[in-house]
Amino acid sequence: MNFFRKAIAALIPLNILLFVHTAIAQTYYRAGDFTITLTENNPKTGRTYRGCDSLRNCIVLYYGTSWRNGNRRGITWENGSYFYVVSWQDDDRASPMYLTVFQGEKQLLRKPLQPLRSSE
Repeated sequence: MNFFRKAIAALIPLNILLFVHTAIAQTYYRAGDFTITLTENNPKTGRTYRGCDSLRNCIVLYYGTSWRNGNRRGITWENGSYFYVVSWQDDDRASPMYLTVFQGEKQLLRKPLQPLRSSE
C-alpha cells in the first residue's frame, strides 16, 4: 500500500507539469464596448480571436495570420469580407495595441486595446 501512495505522489507533479505545458495562454483586452480574447498559436486552431459585444454576442475566428511591416506587427483574421486586425509598434511599449476592423478596404472600427486581468 505504501508503494502505491509513493507512486501516485510521484505522478501528481508530472500531471501538473504536463497540464501546464499543454495549456494555451489567453490574453484578455477591452476595446471600447468589446471584450477581446487572444489565444496563442494552437496547433489545432492557430491564433484565435474571440470578440464579444456588451450583449455577449461573440465571434470566434481561427488561424490568424502574423505579419510585419517595418516596426509594425500584427495578426489578421478573415471572416468573409471582414478583416479583424490586432496591431502594435514593435519598438514602442508606450504605444497601445489596436483592434481595427475592415469591411473590404473600408475601416469600420479602430480602438486601442486595454489589458484586462481576467475574462470579465
